[in-house]
Amino acid sequence: MNDMVMTGARPRPIDRNDSRGRPLGQILLSAGRISPPQLVSALAQQSRTQAPLGQILIANSVTPERTILDALAAQSAAPVVQTSFSKTPFYDSDPTFWITHHMIPWSKAGPLWLVACVDARIFQKHKAEIESRIGPCAPLLTPQSHVMRRLSFCFGDYLTERAETELCPRLSCRTLTTDRVIQAALLMCLCLLALISVSKGGFIVMQALLILASLALTAVVGFKIHILFATLARPSAPVDVPHIAPQNPLPKFSILVPLYKEEHIAARLLQRLQLLSYPKTHIELILILEQDDDVTRNTIAATALPFWMRVIQVPRGSVTTKPRAMNYALPFCSGDIIGIYDAEDAPLADQLEQVVAQFARSPSDVVCLQGCLDFYNPAQNWIARCFTSEYNSWFRVALKGMARLGYVLPLGGTTVFMRAQPLRDLAAWDAHNVTEDADLGLRLARAGWRCDLLASTTYEQANAHPIAWIKQRSRWLKGYLMTYLVHMRRPVKLYRDLGPRRFLGVQITFGASLVLFALAPVFWVFWLDVFGGVPSTLMPLSETGTWALRTLFVMALCVDMALQYIGLYRAGLIGASKKAPHHNRKDRRFWLIPPTSYFYFPLATIAMYKALYEVLTHPFYWDKTHHG
Repeated sequence: MNDMVMTGARPRPIDRNDSRGRPLGQILLSAGRISPPQLVSALAQQSRTQAPLGQILIANSVTPERTILDALAAQSAAPVVQTSFSKTPFYDSDPTFWITHHMIPWSKAGPLWLVACVDARIFQKHKAEIESRIGPCAPLLTPQSHVMRRLSFCFGDYLTERAETELCPRLSCRTLTTDRVIQAALLMCLCLLALISVSKGGFIVMQALLILASLALTAVVGFKIHILFATLARPSAPVDVPHIAPQNPLPKFSILVPLYKEEHIAARLLQRLQLLSYPKTHIELILILEQDDDVTRNTIAATALPFWMRVIQVPRGSVTTKPRAMNYALPFCSGDIIGIYDAEDAPLADQLEQVVAQFARSPSDVVCLQGCLDFYNPAQNWIARCFTSEYNSWFRVALKGMARLGYVLPLGGTTVFMRAQPLRDLAAWDAHNVTEDADLGLRLARAGWRCDLLASTTYEQANAHPIAWIKQRSRWLKGYLMTYLVHMRRPVKLYRDLGPRRFLGVQITFGASLVLFALAPVFWVFWLDVFGGVPSTLMPLSETGTWALRTLFVMALCVDMALQYIGLYRAGLIGASKKAPHHNRKDRRFWLIPPTSYFYFPLATIAMYKALYEVLTHPFYWDKTHHG
């Protein structure tokens, strides 16, 4: 709040005898902790945002959090915690109550439990239930960070198990490696291939693989044409649908930022997130760290965090994945909307305002918004340019067409904003899935909810080195494969949940796309055969079949180039579109990227084989993507 200036009055001790029941602003004013103009300005902001006065004063650096706690303690005649941590043992077989209300028994004075909370009014509201659980008690005002640390100390084992196993086994890939149906299917495929190889040699094997790859390519090309026309068509006239009324007061955001071994990028991330223009009183940003990640913990410890940023450390468990970390942190979230950012993200300043506005005008079944992702280093090298072109064709063209046609949207993992209650109803994320975002988009669709695209962009750092790119892409492909296998355990049930059109879309988006990456070498052999590079006995195609496949390849090339050029145009990187952001200036070299990207996509085939190997050997291994 720029119009707030520090008071020149000498601060005085807060008079506890004279403060009981008085408004917080008057208590602080009487003690010389704020000036009248500061109070007027804070009350004006409170009338706009409906935020607690104390949070507004802290957010604007008018008064420190400790002063507000002292004033609230005097107001309610409650003590204030004197230590930052309590190791007093406490156990509850059902800790959900304490976690939900952000309260926790702190210490015991004889038969009396002192219950740590950030606001005595919350304690008084639930006092009867608290006493039924622990007996005589009294409130103890405590900073929110202390409450969270105490909750983790007392209920860490419960939260860890819940983070890993709350999602039912049927919808989780944690049972995928022991699923007898899938094991039997894989065994049958191996036996069939062995039988074909023994009976007729490589000719029949190549014929079968070529037919499968051609069918997959035909499906993918047709699907791309379908969504391309949809994204280019003008939106139809709006129809009368039930909308969610704008929330008053403003909705609160809980932003999850999982960090792992981020030595160089964490400080820059915090600087970027502080540029968000949404009222900080309505943001709780939770930095999620792994317990054994000394690198990131030391980096964050050396950084001064504003009051609206907090740190949660996730204890060791059976896996170390991003969705497990977010599942652990979710119970600590009090926001109406749950958002996700990655370590390298740079969101636009007004992004959260855009989320609130779009949710307010969306139908009630839209519970998730996916922001557009782009890169702030697109011109670093050829791989970065290809990655940028691919991202823009996906987020600015393909996903828009899929959303308009009502298909299932595979979410992007960051710049995702979800209404909190539907997310909790779905048991949040699959802790064992390395593309928890795509899986969640599919589960949301199966539950009858919809995702839509957010008209706001978050900029990331593109992987510009082949090894790092392959590692990241192999994790994505492995997750897509595991997601597909999990949901295809019961294909009839999936069909009934989604309906014929969306079911077919899932088969193409997941199944056919994975087949193309895996069988790309079959097409490479075809082109070698066209140019006389392989024995004719290895390529089982007649002249008609060869020309038909050539025609299909030309169509695929034209469609892919159209998607990429439209995406680059919409991003402002080519053509006469609006000027791109300062880090994405137009670059004539982007005109050459779509035609040359066919030399880029073989990297994905390498990543696909790495993913297949890991599905069989290390299905839950999270191959860390290093940035910075």
